[in-house]
Amino acid sequence: MVNLVERLLRVASRFSRNVRAASLYHLVVVVIGFIITVVGIAGQTLSLNFWLLPLYWSPNSGGPFTVLTVVASFTAIVFCFFFAMLALRGRNGIARLMLDPLGAGLCFILGFFNALNGVLIVYATSATPETYQGILFSAQVVITFLFMTALVPTSRRGFATAFLNQQTLVLVLAMASCITGIFIGLLPLITGGSGSASSSKHPGKWTALFALAMVPGALYNVIANYYLKRFTKTPEEDPLESVFSDGKVVKGNMLAQAAVWQVVWLFIMFPLDWTEGFGTTTSAAASKASLAQGWHDVFHITRNGGYFAAFLMSYVCQYVGSAILNQISSTLTSMVIQLGSPATALMLLVVPPLRAPGTATPQVGPTVGAILLLVLAAFAYALWEELVRDADEHALGESAAMIAEGGMPQDSYTINDSTPQKRRHAAGAPY
Repeated sequence: MVNLVERLLRVASRFSRNVRAASLYHLVVVVIGFIITVVGIAGQTLSLNFWLLPLYWSPNSGGPFTVLTVVASFTAIVFCFFFAMLALRGRNGIARLMLDPLGAGLCFILGFFNALNGVLIVYATSATPETYQGILFSAQVVITFLFMTALVPTSRRGFATAFLNQQTLVLVLAMASCITGIFIGLLPLITGGSGSASSSKHPGKWTALFALAMVPGALYNVIANYYLKRFTKTPEEDPLESVFSDGKVVKGNMLAQAAVWQVVWLFIMFPLDWTEGFGTTTSAAASKASLAQGWHDVFHITRNGGYFAAFLMSYVCQYVGSAILNQISSTLTSMVIQLGSPATALMLLVVPPLRAPGTATPQVGPTVGAILLLVLAAFAYALWEELVRDADEHALGESAAMIAEGGMPQDSYTINDSTPQKRRHAAGAPY
């Protein structure tokens, strides 16, 4: 325990030193990035609820598939455009990267998980209380970590190493706080009290589907993380002899291909729209007519187009805000994104006009308890990441010192886990 306290103090000292050394410009950038990211996360939830509400009032004004296909199609166009700009600038390795069988297969799977995540969320949104939506998004962090631990070899080793150290207590605190916060936030639904969606006869069913959507969302995160690490080149790699490329090209290719496949998968899933107990129509013809009318309304009715613009701007805000924060600290970015969920729930609790008309009033006690625990989880998880980084830096420093003295550190093989040979071997992981 003494060792853990010492490391916590070391991390706190480093944080304090970094804050004091930061210029006013960097501090302002952090604040702006924080605000933009949180507003973007909250804005997506709020605008989606308002956008979907009139669609359910009139069966001829569109439906959830309007939202899904409009957003997915526009996103695919934007990502493909920016990726084309990279190609026109003569970036190396683009053709090899696009045609690589493993990479193309991963993008195909990413498109499926993104489509499934969208379908479950959008269909369940109007029947899931908005505060529950904000709270449930936090579950994706826990599920992502569990999948990373179970599926990615380096993550399993990292978790096993952490488990043998006292820093695991901080990780356990983060996970326990997140899970407990979600449970407390959902207590009104579990106990059958107020806070259920007034627009649905089965609020529990739709809330469960909304929660289930976090699973494909987490799997998308895991596979995307693997893809970026697998194909991003390191300084010792020759891009002319491999499919590895620089980070911008890899991310651009992944986003563009996955977005195109997402559109394809959405139309494959179109029959769900007239599936009894899930969809909003009773026949394929009705769904087709509803979709056509919905697309027309987005571009011809100010209110529908306004909600689409608000949702799109919120998405852009989250993306830009995360990019700004990533330039400063990936740990900070992770923490702010996790804070977005409780921040959304807090906005809905404090500012009633932000709730879509006809939705249930959230219970103050469970909502506040959930928010506090989710905020604690975000800070604890960020602290755990810093402790892991501190341990890695400390181990690397000790290894370097031993090598300088002519010795060989006992665990020196772990230093080379990021070499191309090791990464190519890791590509054999089950994806």
